[in-house]
Amino acid sequence: MEIHSASKMSLTTNEQVLAVRKAGGYLFLDTNGLIEISGKDAASYLHGRSSNNVTALEPGQGQLNSLLDRKGYILAFFSLYRLEANYLLLTEKAQVAEILKQFETYHFREEINFRDLSDATTAIAVQGPLSESLLDKGLTQGQELPPDEFGIGEFELWQISCRVIKRSLTGELGYIILVEQKDRSAMETAIKNVGAALNIVPIDQVTLDILRVETGIPQFGLDMSQEEILPETGLEQYAASYNKGCFQGQEVLARIKTYGAPKRALVGLIFAEGLQTPFAGNTNFEIGGEPAGTIKSCIYSPTLGRVIALAYISREYRVPDKEIAVRIAGIDTTARVSFLPIYTPKSNAERAKKLFNQALAEFAHGSEEKAIAILRQVIEADPHFIDAYEALGVVLARQEQLDEAIALMHSLMQLDPDSVMAHSNLSLFYMQQGDKEKAEEEKAIAMGIRMSKIAKEVAAKQKADQDKVQKMEAAKERMSMFQQVLEIDKNDLLANYGLGSIYVELGEYEQSLSYLLKALEIKPTHSVAYLALGQAYENLNRYADAQTVYQTGIEIAAKRGDLMPMNEMKSRQAAISHLL
Repeated sequence: MEIHSASKMSLTTNEQVLAVRKAGGYLFLDTNGLIEISGKDAASYLHGRSSNNVTALEPGQGQLNSLLDRKGYILAFFSLYRLEANYLLLTEKAQVAEILKQFETYHFREEINFRDLSDATTAIAVQGPLSESLLDKGLTQGQELPPDEFGIGEFELWQISCRVIKRSLTGELGYIILVEQKDRSAMETAIKNVGAALNIVPIDQVTLDILRVETGIPQFGLDMSQEEILPETGLEQYAASYNKGCFQGQEVLARIKTYGAPKRALVGLIFAEGLQTPFAGNTNFEIGGEPAGTIKSCIYSPTLGRVIALAYISREYRVPDKEIAVRIAGIDTTARVSFLPIYTPKSNAERAKKLFNQALAEFAHGSEEKAIAILRQVIEADPHFIDAYEALGVVLARQEQLDEAIALMHSLMQLDPDSVMAHSNLSLFYMQQGDKEKAEEEKAIAMGIRMSKIAKEVAAKQKADQDKVQKMEAAKERMSMFQQVLEIDKNDLLANYGLGSIYVELGEYEQSLSYLLKALEIKPTHSVAYLALGQAYENLNRYADAQTVYQTGIEIAAKRGDLMPMNEMKSRQAAISHLL
C-alpha cells in the first residue's frame, strides 16, 4: 500500500508513525492554546516574570520558557515567540487559565495587555523530513521559511495569511502553522492535496504522542507538573537563563547548577524486547527492592520495536546506557537508561547526503536516468543541498535539457550567491545554446568570484595566524598564574586542571597528563577533567585509555547533571570506538 493512499483509506497508528519518519504527517493541535502579549512594557514584564532571557529575542525568534514559584517548581511551561510589536505564547489549553492568572496577579503598573486567542486561532502541525518541501510549494515567490528552530514569520501559504513557526514536535524537521479559524478548512485542503504527492499523511493525537515520547519531548500535565522543579525535567538547559538577572525560582536553579544534580531526573527507559504492553503513567517502580522512580508517558515504539517510557529516576541510576533490573506493577523486567531524546532520527542533510551518494554511484555506472530521479529526491528532501543542484544541472545538460539545467543554476545562485560553479556551468550551458555573449558574461563573473575568494582566504589565513599568536600569549599568561598557585599549593584543584587543560589546548598532550591526573586525584567527580584527559589520551593514540576515561567521566557527569561535558564525552567515545 502506498502511503499517499491515506486519503482514501485510514492508516494504523504504527503506519502513521513510520509515515512521519519517512516523509511526513499533519494534524490540528486542537489541545493547544495561544496567548498574545502586547504593550510597551511587554518585553520587560515577561523578562522579569519568566525563567528565560526574553529581552534577548529579536523579532522572528522564539524560545522555550516557564513560570516558576520561589522554590523552582514549574507553574507553567510554554514556548514564546517575538513578532515585531508583540509576543505569542503557545502552550496547552489546560495551562492558559493558570498562565493568565499568574500574569494578572503580578501585573501592576506595566503597560501590557494579555489576550487569549485560543478560540480565534487554530494550529496545524506539519512534521517530517519533507515538511519543508510541502510548505515551500505554498509560499509566495521570494518568501523563505524561518531557518532556525523556534523561528517565526508571517506568510501567505496557498494565498492564506498565516504565521509559521519552525518547531519540531517529533524529532523530525517540523513546522506549526497558525491560522484564523475561518481559514482552517482551506489550509487543511491545501496541505492534504499537495502533501499527497509527497506521501505526507494525516495523523492523529495518539500518533503524535508516540512520536513525542520517542524523541523525548515531555508534556506539561503528563510528564511534568507543578510537583517538579525545572532541573528535574532537564529542560532548564533550554528554558532558563542563569545570567539574565533575577526571576522567581532563580536561587534554587543556580544552587542546583553549582552544587550538582537534583535527587531525581527525567530520562528515557527502553524496556527488554519481550515486553509488549506499556505501563500506566504515574506508576512507581523499584530497583533492588527500593523505590527508584516513576513512569510517566509510556508507549510502544514502532520505530524502535520496544516499549519505551519517560520516567523520573533516582540520581544514582541516571547513567546513559545503564542496564537496570526493575520491578513495575508486579512485573520484573530490565530496561536501558537513555538520556533524552530516546530516538534521534537522521537529519534531512544526512538523508540527502546518502541519496546523493546513491545518485553519484548510478551516474558512475552509466544510469543517468536513475541518477536524475535520485537527485530530484535529494533536492526534495533538502532544498538547501547545493551539490545536488550542480550535479543535476550537469547531468541534465548532458541530455540537452538545457533550460532546466540553467534554471537549476539560477536556483543554486539564490542559495549561494558566491558559487563559482553556478556561473561556470551557466557559461558552458549558454555556450551549448549558442549564446556566446551570455556565456562570456558568466565566465567573467565566475573569474571575479574566484579571485575574490582567493583574497578572502589569504586574509583569513593572516588573521588565523595572528589569532594563534595571541592565543599562545594569553595561554602563557594563564599558565604562569596557575604555576604560581601550584608553587604555593600543589594540591590546588583549579590550578592543576587549568594547567592541564591549557596544555591540551596547545597540543602538548604528554605535558598535560600529570596535571589532569592530579586534578582527578584531588576531586574524582570533576567531570570536565575527564573530558580533557580523554582528549589528551586520544591525541596520544592511547585509545583504550581514552575510552576508559570517557566512560568513567560519562557516568560521573550523568549523576551530577553536567550535561555539556557528558555529551561531549559520549560523542568523542563514539568517534574512537572503531579504533579500539
